[in-house]
Amino acid sequence: MYVQSSFLAKIASPQVWKENEQDISQAVIVLFSCLSIDPFTASGFWREVLSNTRDSLESEPQLQAEIENQLETELTTKDNLRQILRLLGKKDKYLVLLVDDYDAALRENPEMKISF
Repeated sequence: MYVQSSFLAKIASPQVWKENEQDISQAVIVLFSCLSIDPFTASGFWREVLSNTRDSLESEPQLQAEIENQLETELTTKDNLRQILRLLGKKDKYLVLLVDDYDAALRENPEMKISF
C-alpha cells in the first residue's frame, strides 16, 4: 500500500465534500497510486481502476458483478471502464478517479521493449 498525497486524500474525504456543500452520495471515489502497479502497463492501470471501483461499490452487488466480468478479460482497456461508467450513469452515480504518482507511467518498463 502506498501513501497517497494529502491533497488527493483530502479530495476523497467525505468531510471535505460536506464542508463544500457537495453531495457525496452518488460519487464513487477511487484513490490509488500508480506505484502499486508493478511493472506499470496500460492494462494494469485499467485493471487497477476497475478493481478499486469494484471495491468502492459495496452496496451495489450488481455493479460489482459486472466489473468482475470485465476483469475476467485477458486485456483490460479503457473500453472496459467505459462500459462501467455507462452502468454507473444509469444508476445516477459517477466516478471520481484520483490517481497519485502518475509519473510511474513514464518510467521505462523492461518487460515492454518496442523495437522499430
